[in-house]
Amino acid sequence: MKKVDKELLDKFFNNQCNTEEEKKVKAWLSSMKSDFHDMSALEEDWYQFETPKEDKSFWDKELLFEKLQTLILKKEQTDAKPLRKIYSNETQENTPTIPMHTISKPRFGNYAAVIIAFLVGLATFYYFIDNQSIDEPIAEETLTKYNPKGTKSTITLSDGTVVKLNSESSISFPRRFKGGKRIVKLEGEAFFEVTSDTNRPFIVQTGELEAKVLGTSFNVNTLSDHNKVDIALVTGKLAVYSSTNQENREILLPTESAVYDKTSGKIETGHFDAERVLSWKDGILIFEEAEIEEIITRLERWYACDISFADTANKAMYSKVKFTGKFDNKSLEDVLEGLTLASGLKYQLRNKKVYFY
Repeated sequence: MKKVDKELLDKFFNNQCNTEEEKKVKAWLSSMKSDFHDMSALEEDWYQFETPKEDKSFWDKELLFEKLQTLILKKEQTDAKPLRKIYSNETQENTPTIPMHTISKPRFGNYAAVIIAFLVGLATFYYFIDNQSIDEPIAEETLTKYNPKGTKSTITLSDGTVVKLNSESSISFPRRFKGGKRIVKLEGEAFFEVTSDTNRPFIVQTGELEAKVLGTSFNVNTLSDHNKVDIALVTGKLAVYSSTNQENREILLPTESAVYDKTSGKIETGHFDAERVLSWKDGILIFEEAEIEEIITRLERWYACDISFADTANKAMYSKVKFTGKFDNKSLEDVLEGLTLASGLKYQLRNKKVYFY
């Protein structure tokens, strides 16, 4: 087994390897198992070093070096400190056994060897505990964020990607991306600003449709029509394809959009109005020739309110009225006042319940 270089080890220790690089390092570590005759001695030292509390599966080799050096200094300042003998490949006849409580101060060079053995042993320990087989998938902790009506949120993923999640939407993602792909699952609408990583594509799954990028910004919407998925690309380059038929794919460039029809399985491309499609993430509500049913649906989602007509006659009368308006971070009452001025529609607002008449 060929040795791996320092740069590749650094990437491995910092969770930056792609799938092939990760397999190469793990295979190398696996081949070194026979070099360690007493892993239990290394395990004892393992528990003296805490991993970051936010992620027990990740460890920082620089932090380990610092703590090891601190431990060495403490031991050198003590004349007779108990020390556990790790192991020795060489045995000497007629050499008296030294009791652990009488071991004198070792030289720093000996500790250097211990540090090297500890770090390589630690990598091996980490590999065998967390990855029993190179081909066995790594279990990942999946998080899900759901926004109810009236709520929008901004989420930063472990790779630095920023997600703006709309109301009545949910996204599932791993606490830490591992392997050669960054995969998230979306229901609803979200805007993504993806951190560039040429070795690990970022994939958004929405049912049967997938969007694959390396680093870009784009909007995905399944809210406006439950039978369709709308994707609009702002920057970068985006591949859109069906997970059941990857030959059915389109490549988008900035200002281009793709609409996937779930019934027919077809993907249609075109251009989009950036203000109309992206304004939601900045708190701007836009209606363009919108009928009352669309207005009610969007207001209920945006403000977490309930809207109804006092009688069916009024609803029928206003069913064909078209409304156009733009509201920049306005309250529900401000929007209702705008509707009244534009259409003559009257309303009553009581504790998040709206009655049109």
